[in-house]
Amino acid sequence: MTSKKRASSANASGRQEKQQKIGDHPNSSSESATEPSLSPAFEEPPQVKLLENGLVDVENPPEHLVDIVQANSANSPLLRLPAHIKIKIYLLAMGGSMIRVKVATSKDYSQSWRKRSDSTWHGRATHLKSRKTSAGTAFHLPETCRQIYRETALLGYSENKFLFDGDTEISFSHIRLPEQAIVHWSRSRTAAQLAAIKWFEAPRHYVHDYLLWVNRPSVKTLFPGLKQLQVPYSIILFIRQLGPFDLVSGRNMIQFWVATLNRIRGKEGPGVQATFSQGPKITLVG
Repeated sequence: MTSKKRASSANASGRQEKQQKIGDHPNSSSESATEPSLSPAFEEPPQVKLLENGLVDVENPPEHLVDIVQANSANSPLLRLPAHIKIKIYLLAMGGSMIRVKVATSKDYSQSWRKRSDSTWHGRATHLKSRKTSAGTAFHLPETCRQIYRETALLGYSENKFLFDGDTEISFSHIRLPEQAIVHWSRSRTAAQLAAIKWFEAPRHYVHDYLLWVNRPSVKTLFPGLKQLQVPYSIILFIRQLGPFDLVSGRNMIQFWVATLNRIRGKEGPGVQATFSQGPKITLVG
C-alpha cells in the first residue's frame, strides 16, 4: 500500500512539474500578456480572391507570402528560365493530348483518385501522335506555386483536344436538364476555362440535334475561343436515316458532306474550322 501511495505521489509530482514547465513556455496562455502573436502563416488563411473569369487572383500575395514568392522567382531553376523556354516545358507537361470526358463511374477511376476528387466527371488523357514522348501528363502543375499558376492555369484547356465519348451522352439521357451532357459539363467550368478550349469533338447525338434542331445553340456559344470543331463521320449516315434531308444539296455523297460542313459553318460563324473525325478530308473555314 505504501509503495503505491509513494508512486501515486511521485506521479502527481511529475504531472505538476510537467504542467509547470508547460506554463513556463513563452507561448503559454499563462503569460498571455507577453505572448507573441502567432505567425500569419498559422492563422486562419485568408479567403482566396477570384477574378471575374473564375481564375484565382495571384497578383497580390498576402503579406506573409511576399518573401516566399520573391524567393521562388529568384532562386527556382525553373522559374528563372526565359519565358520562351519555360513555355516549351509547360506545353510538354500539360499539352498534346486528347482528353476523353466521361461520367465518373467506379470502373473509370481508381480509389486513390476518388479520395482526391468528388467531381461528377472523369477525364482520360491519350497522347496524340504529334506528342513525341510517352511521358505522363502534369495537369496539377498549376497547383505548385503562384507564379506557375499564373503561367499555366489554362494550358490544360488550351493545349489539348476535348472529346465526349458516346456513352457520356447516354449516361446523362435521364437527366434532361440540361438535355445534353456537353452543356452539363460546361456549367461546371469557369468562364476562363471554357474560353481557353480551342479544339472540340462533339458526340454524335449532340451533333444530330445541333444540325437538325433550330433551337440548339452553336458550340461556340459554349466555348467562345473555339477554333476547330470536329464531328463524327458517322453523323452522315445518322442524319440520312433519321432526319429530314434538307442538308442534301446534290445527289452525290461529296455534295452531302460539303452541305453538312456548310451547315456547321453557318451556325458557328467566322473563324471556326469544321472537319470530320474520319472519312473525307474536307475542311471548310467559316
